[in-house]
Amino acid sequence: MSILKTQNLAVGYKHGRHPPRVVARDIDVSLHRGEFVCLLGPNGAGKSTLIRTLVGMQPPLDGQVYLMGRDIADMSAIEVAQVISVVLTDRIGVGIMAVRDLVGLGRYPHTDWIGRFTDEDERVVSWAIRAARAEDLAYRNVAELSDGERQKVMIARALAQQPDLMILDEPTAFLDLPRRAEIMALLQDLAHSTGKAILLSTHDLDLALRCADRIYLLPFEGGLQTGAPEDLILNGAFEGAFQSDGVRFDADTGAFKLNAQRGRISVAVSGEGRRAYWTKRALERAGFRVGDAGAEWCVDIGEGDVWCVEHGGVARECDSIADLIVALKGEHG
Repeated sequence: MSILKTQNLAVGYKHGRHPPRVVARDIDVSLHRGEFVCLLGPNGAGKSTLIRTLVGMQPPLDGQVYLMGRDIADMSAIEVAQVISVVLTDRIGVGIMAVRDLVGLGRYPHTDWIGRFTDEDERVVSWAIRAARAEDLAYRNVAELSDGERQKVMIARALAQQPDLMILDEPTAFLDLPRRAEIMALLQDLAHSTGKAILLSTHDLDLALRCADRIYLLPFEGGLQTGAPEDLILNGAFEGAFQSDGVRFDADTGAFKLNAQRGRISVAVSGEGRRAYWTKRALERAGFRVGDAGAEWCVDIGEGDVWCVEHGGVARECDSIADLIVALKGEHG
């Protein structure tokens, strides 16, 4: 049985007597145990609206959301909280509170009516802190934590609920690149090692393509598309969803490139490895077209820190990529 399943789901907003604004419709997806799924799409496509509908924070415009085979509309808040834990983008003000106490809040769907903790509750809180790799934070004040540390703690609190499904809305929004990669790797590992389903929305397209088992792709136009990251790249769905006048998605490299960098002068680069890769990247950034056939300039990357440039039978050497770009631009500036 799927943990979460939607049927003919339409999401959006109602505005009084006006017709509802539909941001996505005909959504039929399912989430299974152990899956790590990333929800991607351009700004304004409706990712947060979809997530709020999936967790019952706003009603669907049409269709149904099922949790463990039950319509979420027929479930109480406690019943939903025993299946789903939610981590939202908004920072929660908790005042002066120790990390362990904040993580312990995740146990309240499972405690008695006065919130009394048992030995089992304490054991689960300790496990959640370890699973989120936050042991060194357990007795720190939440207000003293960095953004990356706080996000680990919020993940630990979500784990303490012992949900079947974790849903996170932009969990890496305030983090630098190393912390974003750390959180994505943590969530991927949690899905695979605990058997929980994890769904998160993100703008970290490169990390999502590298880490997700499946992608939910929500473009401005058309329905939600699902599949392995590589399938959505190969069938053109990913490129179409993020197409704009300023950038394009290069399906050959899995990277975004500025349209202006398609190049006016062709340069052939011969060589392999790290230096060749970054040389090509630098030349494309500088406005040159990197290729082989019919190239006007040839750059040979040999041993050492030397770039050999040849044009029209005349060769010269450059001792850095910066010098290489200056040399090429000097000829065509």
